[in-house]
Amino acid sequence: MKKTEAPQIDGELKLDLLNGISGTDASRRTADLRATVDFSRPNFLTAVAEADTLGPIEISFVRHNADGRSSFQLRLHADGGFEINKRGVSYPNFLSNDMLMITASYELAFELIPRINELYDEDAAWETKRTEVILDAMRTLRERYNLAFEALEERMRASPSADGQDVADSN
Repeated sequence: MKKTEAPQIDGELKLDLLNGISGTDASRRTADLRATVDFSRPNFLTAVAEADTLGPIEISFVRHNADGRSSFQLRLHADGGFEINKRGVSYPNFLSNDMLMITASYELAFELIPRINELYDEDAAWETKRTEVILDAMRTLRERYNLAFEALEERMRASPSADGQDVADSN
């Protein structure tokens, strides 16, 4: 959600894509969303509106520093654990496959994930904005389904029933 407002989370790090997210509802049922998650997806909006516990997440981000541009794709858990998508890791200088994974693992575990967590924890403004985001999700869903409801009612009024009367006339 924060990515939408400010993908550049610090001088070097930019969130690129929320590839997937898992959610757990109040009844402890889980749902997994894949293939890009954003505020245009009703099932994601529902998870936000219902205040589901979200995570782990699958994210992509880039790092620009003096060494160049590095990119990372990983599944990040709330406890800081992570799983690297090897195909989603790149560095400006060629690294052998073994060195690529060792370098990425070390950099993520000891530098980047703690830094991302620290930035998140320091973002006091986000905590107060959380309620606003939930309300926005609810409003968006309400608008979406009001329009869908009206369109369905219109189709039902325009569609003749089996006995030749309009469905609206039979009510």
